[in-house]
Amino acid sequence: ECLDGEYRNKKSFDPTQANENSMVWDRSKNPFDSNVMSQKEIMTRIHDPRRLEKIKRQQKKKMKKEKRINKINYPKSKNEDKIPDNTWRREVLKLFEKSSMYEKTDNQAMGGLEKSLKIPKDASFSPFNEEHLEAAKELVKVFMGVADEEELVDQGREINPRVNHQLFIYALNVALRKKAFGVSPPNIEETLPELFVSDSVMEAAKEKGLRVNNNKIAKNIADDKSLHVRSGFGPNKLKLIQSVKFNQQSSKDKEKRLDYWREDFKLNSLLYNWNIVHTPLEKEDENKMPRRGEMFYNYYNQLLARYNHERLSAGLPPVLPYGDMDKPIKEGVTPHLGAGARKIVGRRPNTIPTDLEEPEDKDLPYLAIEKSFFREYRKNLTKQIRNGELIYKNGETQKLSDKVEINSEEKRGIDVLGRCIDYFSTEKDNRTKSCEGLNDLGHTFLARVHDPKQKEATLVGPMDSYIFSAHDPLFYRWHKYLDDIFQEYKKTQRPYTGTQLTYSDVHLKDVHIASDSGPVTSCGEVLTGCSVHNYQLSRGLDFQNDPNVELGVVRLDHFQFTTHIRILNKLQKSLDVNIRVFLAPKYNEKGKTMNFDEQRLLWVLMDEWVQKLRSGVNNIRRSSTESTVSESCMNRFIDLEEDS
Repeated sequence: ECLDGEYRNKKSFDPTQANENSMVWDRSKNPFDSNVMSQKEIMTRIHDPRRLEKIKRQQKKKMKKEKRINKINYPKSKNEDKIPDNTWRREVLKLFEKSSMYEKTDNQAMGGLEKSLKIPKDASFSPFNEEHLEAAKELVKVFMGVADEEELVDQGREINPRVNHQLFIYALNVALRKKAFGVSPPNIEETLPELFVSDSVMEAAKEKGLRVNNNKIAKNIADDKSLHVRSGFGPNKLKLIQSVKFNQQSSKDKEKRLDYWREDFKLNSLLYNWNIVHTPLEKEDENKMPRRGEMFYNYYNQLLARYNHERLSAGLPPVLPYGDMDKPIKEGVTPHLGAGARKIVGRRPNTIPTDLEEPEDKDLPYLAIEKSFFREYRKNLTKQIRNGELIYKNGETQKLSDKVEINSEEKRGIDVLGRCIDYFSTEKDNRTKSCEGLNDLGHTFLARVHDPKQKEATLVGPMDSYIFSAHDPLFYRWHKYLDDIFQEYKKTQRPYTGTQLTYSDVHLKDVHIASDSGPVTSCGEVLTGCSVHNYQLSRGLDFQNDPNVELGVVRLDHFQFTTHIRILNKLQKSLDVNIRVFLAPKYNEKGKTMNFDEQRLLWVLMDEWVQKLRSGVNNIRRSSTESTVSESCMNRFIDLEEDS
């Protein structure tokens, strides 16, 4: 989303007038916090008459659409039901649901699924686990081998009840992205809500879901005071609203001020999608991902910059690197996760890493890692960067230089270095005897510092999770350590010249932003606050008779705004240019103006597009809703169904 502006002193926005479609300005006063508002005020706010009328119209439209779909007679060929072109997408989406339509089935032998069937159904799936990754490869291969969408649905219905559900969802996500089936996977928050939602919310959802199903709504909600019930949408509709406390100033532990940001559903979903799209499962996939190493650097560089913006808004300094395993880890972590992620445990503050021993259970696919490895790795890699040549385990070398022709097959140095650091392999020797795979090895080691002897090897920290590693403050410190390696390399390269960075005949005359809605502000301010984002729990939880249960999560948001740009094209012809809009802080955590070197790594890309400039003055207006970088919604079930 967008970044934090000067929200603390705004008087023109009244938080008492907020509802589901508006934003709450003061983070210290949550709109649904019973300590701030009475229950009557809460219910008055969320029962907005205009909102109710809109929902009723949407429900009628949906019911008519469903009736039309139910009337469709599926054409039959031989003894099989054929799915018509206009509805098979819905059938694929249903594979992501956890529904009682899938009868409980024993792990019967199925061809090509030997590894997948060995993963316990109640296990917490992780691609960092070698056994799980091999099972995922096997299942993806099955999905990729289908002839058409109909066979994909048939295979999915047959496999779903037999294998681990998280493994099934992961493999299906990968297959839909690798093969052009024409279906976008739904977001992971609605598909696997048991990973994101706390136990109290899950229990309340299950209890209320069953009661709503019987046309009864309990008077009392769960014991959790941050949970509120919303009814009035018919007998089969229930809404739970989970509040989040934005305690940027009140917490004694300063790092906990940013828990709301690190635990944001959308941030975790973003990491999930990144790992699915950019982690090669097979060696041949590596060659099909151009500039993957460079994208790894850029992705985490931007994530760190955005995180540092949030730290500055909370009065905290930019994140410091952590890679010296001889020093204690100052920050502790307490994961606030659901029942589906119970094997992810916390870490005490000031934990000092020690050598990681092999687990007592020799069958577990975990490594013994000496912490001295990281010191030797950094020493050798620094030497290779200075020499401008990377040395691999097999003795091969590769030049490290960004001076590469555009159409050349030779990889740029930043891409080579990124692929080396993010190298992923299931072969144990490759992880410990070469300079490849520092990122993966660091995550594996730091996720187990709480239990170096690996007596409980299946209990790991958030750093081992491909979804929830961002919950841990150590995640950002580790990636800052990796980013410093990239910056060390970039300093060995010649800087861009003024000619490379400018158009001699194109001049930027003016740029400013203006808010499109919300309180009236002076020009140049981006307004941020909180709003309620809705997720359907009934898709990832198995309710009887399919009651519609939603979870509303209070999270960061921003008012829409428009970027105004004035550009002069001195040429006598039109010209296509690439425009990128960045945002960077002006002041540090102490309120002092930053110099350019301090700002250099804090620039966050907000938008990028190609613009045709006519000769003369061009006045450009670009709405935040058109941004190619940020997005307001990530593939909800209901939106995907309406599009199909």
